[in-house]
Amino acid sequence: MHLHTVSSDGHLTLDELVQKYWEEKFDFISITDHWCFPQLNGNRQTLPLLVIDGVELDGYDNLRTHYHVLAIGASLKPPLLTGNFLKTLRSAYSQGAILIWAHPYWTGNSIREGLRHKFHGFDCHETQSPQVFPKTHIQPRDSFVERLGRVVSKTGTGCFAWARMPYHAHVLLHTGRTPIAVVMRRVLTG
Repeated sequence: MHLHTVSSDGHLTLDELVQKYWEEKFDFISITDHWCFPQLNGNRQTLPLLVIDGVELDGYDNLRTHYHVLAIGASLKPPLLTGNFLKTLRSAYSQGAILIWAHPYWTGNSIREGLRHKFHGFDCHETQSPQVFPKTHIQPRDSFVERLGRVVSKTGTGCFAWARMPYHAHVLLHTGRTPIAVVMRRVLTG
């Protein structure tokens, strides 16, 4: 759901990423380099696809739990990077950014830790699971898209974006009237 350029830990420039994902028929990408201001920062150039501004922030809360958070969709300006992770999140939120708790399972965070920080303004979180598509049974893309659409519709869950990979998927959801754990269980089990 989010990409990095050579400005942080990516291997391609912004122009190279745009070209690559345009050729792959993507409608949009989000550039979220680590602790770097967005390269476009609201200035739209003539690009073949939509590039959503963002930045990936990471740091510790007051209980020493480590988080990665994407601040997406706003033209972020100083004093965003305050040196204090929680103040930086509040600053990004006050500037209109959508705050997405990034790859919680990869960083070892629990859902309980994320929910503890609802007051920081996490609007949603990335969900990923290595068991979505077992390597012995690759489900057709259309089956996943149909199931995801059916579940989010029935549960009142907002689905901002999804990306289907060979053995897993990334889904950007906004919790509605049904708890996210129930939604994901339905998506993963059909």
